[in-house]
Amino acid sequence: MAVNVNMPPTPKAEVHDTIPYPQHRRVVWEHGMDMSLAFKRLSWITALLAVAAIVESFVLVSIYNRPPVVLDQNDGYVMWRTTEAFKLRPEMIRSYLNSTLKYLYTVSPGNYDLASLRGLVDRRVLRAFANSTDKDLIVTANQHRIYELREIRRYHDPKLPQYITLAVRGERVLYEYDPGAAQPFRMDSPVVTQIVYLQQALPTPENPWGLRLVGLVTLKEDQADDIWRSSVPLRADLKAPKMTPSTQSAGEAIDAQNNSTGGESSSSQ
Repeated sequence: MAVNVNMPPTPKAEVHDTIPYPQHRRVVWEHGMDMSLAFKRLSWITALLAVAAIVESFVLVSIYNRPPVVLDQNDGYVMWRTTEAFKLRPEMIRSYLNSTLKYLYTVSPGNYDLASLRGLVDRRVLRAFANSTDKDLIVTANQHRIYELREIRRYHDPKLPQYITLAVRGERVLYEYDPGAAQPFRMDSPVVTQIVYLQQALPTPENPWGLRLVGLVTLKEDQADDIWRSSVPLRADLKAPKMTPSTQSAGEAIDAQNNSTGGESSSSQ
């Protein structure tokens, strides 16, 4: 005898079973949309890296070309590192001349050393002072000479335009010591007018001013007033003349000029 058994209905297929799966890997042109998106992102990243490289190169070049930093040591104080563009200034010229002329014209018995000026003054000028017979550089056993810088003005020498030419007035003071007196007394203090010829040089630790004395002319009284009237005060925007090539050295050119004017030169022996 047969028995009928009611079987449960067969479930319908799910939706995902009806989606056909790819049976092969996608070919190149099927990646087109993904590749365009990737290329766009890579292009932005490349552009940002290029801008960063340009900025870094600019910073490195500016650091390499900036003026050197001068550090001053001052115990007990904190000092920031600073830079300053090197240029001619009236206070720089005055400081340089005050140092060099004071050494050249300060004379004591048995004490006249010009070795410290080798990096500041041309060797022809030093040789002229070392071998000079000028009465203003001669002292007795109880005398002492010093130099006091008074005033500096700019003077234009049309025959020697390649130098920084200055008209300088200073006082050469002569002191005499009396064994019986408590202090020395001043015997003489003439005011002397001179023409100073300078050249710019590379600043060094021995010569931080970047100036070099190449000639010095002591004017006579009748010439001093004319030269002084034709000079002008130093200005803040002082500019050095452009160097022109010449077959003569600085001392020879200045000596030739002095011989034509009759001044007393200290540029050569």
